[in-house]
Amino acid sequence: SAALFDSMTVGANVAFPMERHTDWSAAVIRDRARRKLADVGLEGEFDTMPGDLSGGMRKRAGLARALALDPTLLLVDEPSAGLDPMTAGEIDQLLVTTKRGGTTLVIVTHNIPSARVLGDQFAVLHEGHLLTHGTLASLEESNEPVVQAFMQSRGGG
Repeated sequence: SAALFDSMTVGANVAFPMERHTDWSAAVIRDRARRKLADVGLEGEFDTMPGDLSGGMRKRAGLARALALDPTLLLVDEPSAGLDPMTAGEIDQLLVTTKRGGTTLVIVTHNIPSARVLGDQFAVLHEGHLLTHGTLASLEESNEPVVQAFMQSRGGG
């Protein structure tokens, strides 16, 4: 459920880290939560319950909450898992925008097309071991069969 609390509205979910980790006023927190939701295309969902959102909308709400405090580093696990290709592309574009805004992203994904859009540096893990790491070009030139097979994947993982 995109790490959202199902008993709280989307707006309350986004406000939660600000309430816990800042001394900002309720008005500032509410306005900032609304802006973060607008940043991910959910400006009209402040009072909506997470269960009433689609999967892609829940992922975007989760991203808004993760970005509530403008982190310099964001860990993202399988951002497009279970999403249709169009929604996965929208999530990728939100993450690209986040990266361009100065946030460092560490993303775990099996979705090679998504990784190609998002990544600058890559690491390939297999059976608990690091097989290789580097740029996209260096991975594409790898002689390791598992890396070759992985990099040739065209599916969404």
